[in-house]
Formats: sequence, C-alpha cells, structure tokens
Amino acid sequence: MFKFGQERNVIPIVGAIASVAATLLILGLRSLGTLEWLELVTYDVMMRLRPIQPPDSRILVVGITEQDIQDQGSILQFPDRAYADLLAKLWTARPRVIGLDIYRDKPVEPGHADFVKQLKRSDRMIGITKVGDERQPTIQPPKELPIDSQVGFNDVLVDRDGIIRRALFFQPEEKGEKNLASFSLQLAGRYLLDDDIEPQPSLHNPDLMRLGKATFVPLQPNDGSYVNANTEGQQVLLNYRGMMHTIPMVTFGDVLNNKVPANLIRDRIILIGSVAESAKDFFKTPFSAGQSDEQRMPGVFVHAQMVSQFLDAATGKRQLFWFWPDAIEGVWILGWSILGAVLAGRSRRPLFLLIATPLSLLVLGVTCFLIFLQAGWIPLIPPALGFMLSTGSMVAYMGQQAQKQQKW
Repeated sequence: MFKFGQERNVIPIVGAIASVAATLLILGLRSLGTLEWLELVTYDVMMRLRPIQPPDSRILVVGITEQDIQDQGSILQFPDRAYADLLAKLWTARPRVIGLDIYRDKPVEPGHADFVKQLKRSDRMIGITKVGDERQPTIQPPKELPIDSQVGFNDVLVDRDGIIRRALFFQPEEKGEKNLASFSLQLAGRYLLDDDIEPQPSLHNPDLMRLGKATFVPLQPNDGSYVNANTEGQQVLLNYRGMMHTIPMVTFGDVLNNKVPANLIRDRIILIGSVAESAKDFFKTPFSAGQSDEQRMPGVFVHAQMVSQFLDAATGKRQLFWFWPDAIEGVWILGWSILGAVLAGRSRRPLFLLIATPLSLLVLGVTCFLIFLQAGWIPLIPPALGFMLSTGSMVAYMGQQAQKQQKW
C-alpha cells in the first residue's frame, strides 16, 4: 500500500527526474532550432522595451528624399554634379568624416570631374562597395578612393525572418586574403582617429580587435538564442540606439539650398543615403513590431546605428552584447526546471501554486530583462518552458497518487 510517508520520500526523486527530463527535452528542442524564432521574438520585445537612447549628436544623416529624386532623377542616375555640389557644401562646414552610402562605380555625367575632385579632397571621405554573393553581384567602389582606408562594404546581415539584428564589421575580400572593413566601421574608425583611438589587437587574444575600451568578440553560431547561424566574417549583435529619430537627419535638398546650419555638420559623421521609398533600401529591425512600411528603417539609418554602436563601445558609453557559455545556459534552464518541480512538490493547496507559478515566471522575465539592460542576452523562453513542464509533470504525478490513495 502507498503510504503518505512513502509519498514524501518519493516526491524529491520524482521531482529530480521531472526536472532533468524537462531540461533535456528543452535543450533538445533548442538544438534543433525549434525555439529559435520564439526566442528571437522575445529578444525583439526586450529591445523595444529598453529605454530609448537620446539622439546621437555625433552623427547626421543627409537623406535623399522622394522630392530630391524628382528634382535630380533616379537614385542611380543622380548626376555627379549634384553630389559634387553637396560634398562641396559639406566640406565647407568641416565635418569630421563623410560617408557616401550610394554606389558610384561609374561616371554619371555631367559633373564627374568635379565629383572626383570632391572625393579626393580629404582622407575623411568614405565610399562603399558591395561584396555580394551568388545572388547579388559585386559592385565596385569609386576607384579614386583607397580600398583599405576609405572604402567599406555596405552589405548587411538579415536573419531568416527578414530582421537585421547583427552587424558585420569585417569580412574577407572576394578571392582575397585581406579583411575588408564595413562601411560603418570605417566611418567610426576615422572619427575616433582624431581622438587618438585606433584599432589594435586585443592584449589577451591577438586575433580579436580592440577599439578604445571595447574588445570585439565575434559572434559564434550558437551565441544567444541563435542555432547554427551563419557567422562568417566577424559579427556582433547590433546594439540599436532606438528607432529612426535617435539619429538626426536633414535632407539632400536642404543642404544644397543652404538651409542647414554649419553647426549641425561641424565635427560630425555625415552619412549620405536614400530615405525614399522608391529606392527600395529599407529593412525590418527589432522595432518593426508589424509588417507596415513605416516600421522599416532605411539602410543609411541602419549603418548610422552601427556607427553609433561602435563609437559608444569604443568610448565606454555602451557595452557590446555578451552571452553565457552553453554549459551555464544549461544549468540556468535546469535550475528553473528544479524550481518548478520543488514548488509543485511542496504545494498542498492549488491556490499556492496558482500564485507561485506566474510570480516565478515574472521574476524570470524581470531578471532576464534587467540583464538585457546590461547588454546580456540570456535564455528566457527555455527556462520558462522547463519550469512549466516540470511543474506540470509534478502536478500530474501528485494528482495520480492522490487518486490511488483514495482508492485504497
């Protein structure tokens, strides 16, 4: 006969089995990528819940609008003279660095000679190239700019759900051995050079890049909640300041028409790029809670967010994202599974469990969010599922035992 004293002795064993089983199940599902989408959605929610950073006064976007395109022509057929005039006005206001996020691999007359003159006016000019892949061809940078110091690739990394969460800051040149820096890293690096901050090998690991106060540890395939992600090149999670308004913007036409005060340009990083819908250079971000067009971010603003992240990391204002090793994540999930089993095993009243379960999950969520505010991305969904599975298993077991006792 199953006695109450025997039940009390068995419950801890059953709880341990339930906890380990729940943890193994969750880890198995996680390794298969079953939970990745849900974990990434949770990541996006926490990103949106974070306090928005103030506008970055070190950066200014010169946006090419639909009106500018109507005035000048299609984005790829803007005459070189228009860019030459824009750059001439910008240089007069003494920016610290200018980045042209527009492909300019071929002359577009009239005004090409003047455009070349403005490109070569200073080593503070950064252009772009597209490395491309099997689906998209390579686009060469302006040949007047040295590729090692004044050119960066503007390729971006898009997750399977179409959202940009990662920043690629180095990748090998096509069929070459030398690493090519990203457009955003080139801009940030040139800006920081005036503050005597240059990229250096890490003191602890020469294969890692140190920039000011930050050491850039490349993202690994299973970091955070990613499962076998493609982490070729060198990547970090993109630590957004917030939505578009966290990066100041003026329009192409306003600069040409002398409507932008020089103090908005002086000593800043200027990024020139399209914000016009017809240019089709828009991306979803963690702030794109829906599918509407207005929730997407122009590519030039994505690059500006990356620049802001690199500047903040180098100057110690904001951390780069960090993660727990897989072993610690496993212990974290097991710990919450054990907690669920313990609460259910010690519960003698349904009301206690009805209160303790949501309260425990709230503590888990708040803990993960507080760590997220410190740039730590630790599992939330897996321990929550482990907690509920082990709790449910114990409740089912104890209910079954109670029915057996009633029969006896």
